[in-house]
Amino acid sequence: FYGEIKNSDLIEAIGGIPLHVVKPITVVGKINDQNGEMYANCSAPHFIYNNTELKNGHIAITAPDDTLNYDFGAIKMNGNNSTLKLNIFGKAYDNRLTASLYFDNNGTKYMEGLLNTETVFYNSEGQRKADISITPSFLNINDEDWTINPANITYIQDKLSINNFKISNNLFSSIFFFLSL
Repeated sequence: FYGEIKNSDLIEAIGGIPLHVVKPITVVGKINDQNGEMYANCSAPHFIYNNTELKNGHIAITAPDDTLNYDFGAIKMNGNNSTLKLNIFGKAYDNRLTASLYFDNNGTKYMEGLLNTETVFYNSEGQRKADISITPSFLNINDEDWTINPANITYIQDKLSINNFKISNNLFSSIFFFLSL
């Protein structure tokens, strides 16, 4: 399949989605039920969503077999030539979701980072549960490299626990805490 969105008036009117297309959005994909495969790519060079200007938007989804791979991203235009690049990518399979969130503010007070996670969803004693593992990740704040160390976050029926969350670098003491809400 192939599609192009040049005007978003109908999308906003019918769907209530606050989208304004500045440059055409293209969508291309293929579904093969016999092989259990699917892919879809969307390119959005310039658009405004909910009064936020975004450029170089993309969505890429592939689904070979029983795994869904995804990659979403865009650059948020902040004004004064300031931008925020955001990208999230990973895969979903067997009640698991891996996600890596990358950001780069490209600013004078520079911040860049990559947060890597793996989440397992299941039911335990009749309650929905999510175990989130933060895997080794990084931050760079004003040219200072920081490490986000492995940690665990557990969500059980309106309760959130964060264990062993630690951010460190070679010059400063660590930020370390346990939290239970």
